[in-house]
Order: sequence, then structure tokens, then C-alpha cells
Amino acid sequence: MLAAPLALLAAQAAASLPHDAAPTSSEDTVWTQVSAADHADAYDIYLRRFPEGEHVDTAKAALARLAPSRPVESEAQSAACDAYADDLPIDDEASTYRKAFAADTVRTYRQALTEYPAHACAPRMRVALDELERLEALSAPVAGVGPLGFHLLPGRPLVRGIDYPVVAMRQGAEGNVTMTWTVGNDGRVKDCAVTTSSGSDVLDAAACRLATQRLRYDPARDASGNAVEGRSWTTISWRIAD
Repeated sequence: MLAAPLALLAAQAAASLPHDAAPTSSEDTVWTQVSAADHADAYDIYLRRFPEGEHVDTAKAALARLAPSRPVESEAQSAACDAYADDLPIDDEASTYRKAFAADTVRTYRQALTEYPAHACAPRMRVALDELERLEALSAPVAGVGPLGFHLLPGRPLVRGIDYPVVAMRQGAEGNVTMTWTVGNDGRVKDCAVTTSSGSDVLDAAACRLATQRLRYDPARDASGNAVEGRSWTTISWRIAD
């Protein structure tokens, strides 16, 4: 019997949410510490962890008071950027901004803003750049906040069907892989290791690669507000649909 062409195979990949080695801190716990500390870096922690939380408006108002120089995008600026994007322009300026937003890196944002500082979407990009630059500084101490467990930040799903390795699909390889990793004091995943193999080296390697690339945390903090490391783990189920 001939094997089905690769393009006709349906790949399925699912992961359970990462499991913390220690309990995560509740929204009430974080808010109590953050509001008592009452400084911009503390409110940033709350907003990163609970972007739709009960105290979001209060935290944003506090940031406006404590960090008035931070870039913001007004409603009018937001509407102007949306209108520009809806027109689907194809000039060099538009291309530079589209590529920068797609890349979502400090370098590409800075480059686009340097080349076209008056672009309709420049205010939105300045906000995105500011947020990324603060993410790069997650390991810095935050006075008055802690102890706290680390917190998985919202973002891309850990694994999707299109992540199924082509080599593994051709081999018909399936299985569950359990892995563990360290959450660094910068919120990044490191030292990922497979604890239960799927039976396929390709699937095992892909699981750790995806965790390292896609997962980002707000780091744990000790009682002095210093960012500290932690441990987490999950299981990915790789399946090729019938």
C-alpha cells in the first residue's frame, strides 16, 4: 500500500499547560504587594501577569502618574494607524513597518522608527518598543515585590499542528514527550530536558526547541524583590490523524 502524500496527512499536536514546581501567586497576592510598593516597575509586574485583571485600570492610572514620560498611543493615533493599515499601502515605508511589526524585535522597531519617525503607526510602534525593552530587563530587582512565584506570560501557543516535524511525519512517528526546564531570572526557558521520551529523537528535540523559543515568563522573586530561577514541566502529545 502506498503511503499517503505528506500534504494529505493531518498533524495534531497538543500540550498541557506548563506545571510549576511551586504554586503560582494569585492576583490578589500580587496586587497587594504591587499597590503597597506603589512604583512603576511594580505595576508593570501586575499588568504583565494579569492584562485583563480586576485592577488593570487602577494600575494603568498609577503608571500614568508615576511614569508620565512613557510612550502612549492615543485613541486618535490608534484610529489613524488602523486606517492606514486598512488602505493596504505597498510603498517602502509601509513595507518597513509591516516587517518590523512581524519581527517584533527591539532592533527592527528601532530601525523602522529611525527611518520613518513620522509614520502613522509610529506611536503604536514606540509603545511596542518600550514594552519589549522593559521585557529585556525582567531580571532587574523590583523593590517591595516578593516573594512571588513565576508566571507564564500570554503569547503564542506552545505547539500547533503545523509544528509537527516533517521528518517525523514521513516516519509515522508519534508519541508523548514530557520535558522539564528552568525558568531563568530573565523569564526565559533554559536547560530543557526530556524526562519521558516519545520514542522519537526528532519529536523530543522539537518539543524542547518550541518550549525554549515560545515560552516567556514573568520571573519569580524572592522576599527582597530579586528575580530568581524556578522549574516547570509539561507533556506534548504528537499525533498524526487517521
